[in-house]
Parts: sequence; C-alpha cells; structure tokens
Amino acid sequence: MNKYKLIKLPVFLLVALIMLSGCGNDTYAIEKKFWHLKQKAQKIYQNPDASPPNELQRTVELFKKFYTDHAKNNLSIDAEFEIAKLYLAKKEYSDCRKFLKEMASRHTDNDNLLAEISFFSANTFEKENKWGEALNGYRAIIEKFPTTVRGISIPTYIAEYYYSKFQPDKSIEAFKDAANHYLGLANKYPNTPISFNMHILAVQCYSAIKDWPQTVAIMDLILEKYKGKINLEELYLNKALIYLHQLKDKDKAKETVEALLKEYPKTKLKKTAEAFLDKISKDAP
Repeated sequence: MNKYKLIKLPVFLLVALIMLSGCGNDTYAIEKKFWHLKQKAQKIYQNPDASPPNELQRTVELFKKFYTDHAKNNLSIDAEFEIAKLYLAKKEYSDCRKFLKEMASRHTDNDNLLAEISFFSANTFEKENKWGEALNGYRAIIEKFPTTVRGISIPTYIAEYYYSKFQPDKSIEAFKDAANHYLGLANKYPNTPISFNMHILAVQCYSAIKDWPQTVAIMDLILEKYKGKINLEELYLNKALIYLHQLKDKDKAKETVEALLKEYPKTKLKKTAEAFLDKISKDAP
C-alpha cells in the first residue's frame, strides 16, 4: 500500500499559488533589471565629466522605459529619482527641474513624495549657488507640506546651511524661526504625536544656539503638557544637566533630579540620578 497520499487542494488555492509563484518571479526579474540600470547610472555618477554626452540620454531613456513598463512597482519611483540624479550629476540643472516638474504631475496624491520632489528641485538651485531661489523653494515646501517628513526637516536645514557658510547671525535667527514654526505646529495639532515631536524639535533648536533659559522653558512646557502620558525620564535628566553645567544652578539641578525620582520611582535612570545627586552634594561648598 502506498503510504504517500496525494493532497487535493481546492482549485482557488491552486490558482492563488500559481499566481504568487509568478509574482515572485516577476518581482525578481524587475529588481534584477533595475539593478543593472543602477550599475549603468553608477558609472556616470562616479565620473560624470568622462561619460559621453549621449550616454546620459541613453541611460535616461532606459530608466523612463523602466518606470513606464513597471508603473505599479515601488521601484518605478526610484527609477524616476535616478533620472533626476543623473541630470544633477551632469550639472544639467534646468533639465533636472523640468523632469522633476513632470514627475510631480504624475504623483499629485502623495504629499510626502511631492515634498521630496520639491526639495530635490529647490536643491538644484543650491547646487548652482543660487541660494535665494533655493530658499524660496524650501519655504514653499514648509508652506505647502508642513507635516511631511521633508517639510518638518527644512526649517533646521536652512539654519544649518547658514551655520555651514559661517553666517552665525543668520543661523541663530533661522534656528529661532524654526523653533517658532515648530511651536506653531504643536499648537495647531494639540494632543497628537505631532505636537509632542514639534515641542522636542523646538528644544533642539534652542539648544543648538545655546539659549539655555528658553530651552528649559520649553522643557517645562513639555513636562506640564505630557507628564503621565509619555515617558519623560530622559527629559528630566537632560534638564538637570543644563541647570548644572550651562546655567550653573545646582539647586535647580537637584530639584529636577528629585522630581524625576518622585515621578518615576522605578526609573531605569535611578542609579544615574542618585549618582548625580551624590555628586552635587559632594561639590556643595
């Protein structure tokens, strides 16, 4: 007697398995095709000046065919960005912006993607040393897509740009503007994760410019608003460190650590907090 039995699968399950098998093969083939295109693009990225002029256009056309043929695959968007990167590598800034504008028209329902496309486009002006035009583009993103990942990052990007260009006054002003912008978003979206994260970003902005009183003031606001809702152990400790090292106020530092231990008696920072208090006591005159 044959001890092996033929398992009969329902027809719908057999069809599903066949379709899944085919999808797997198709996905692998698409990924392989994209990988080969990336290799071609990489040669241009590595030495854009040495690549023949027609090589750029040939590679661009191959990526265009890829995203047209595989529009429903996630890699189609990567292919579009590869085209923009190719134009950028060859310093074809106008063509890059023209292509990005066309790309945006194909993705009008995705704010995060539109923000990334807009940033890429504005950044081409920065690459051309046209900061005024780049700045206008960055500000437009803040206005149109304030809660996207890119929209949230741009205010501090602008401040860091000025810092990198050795323009401290403009950098400080931009960090203050960024902090105010984040606090505005926090108020616009109260009692949401966005609100908490915007308060934290405001703290980081004031810390960046060493405005310690304002940093502590925003920390106090966070402790008031979110105590009991979000774990704030590290915020307490960071506030204490600012009091001790930047503001030179040992009493306030001690008070803050004691508040931490009272609010979180089983805190993972208990040993650190106790050592902190011990150090303050030993250093006391």
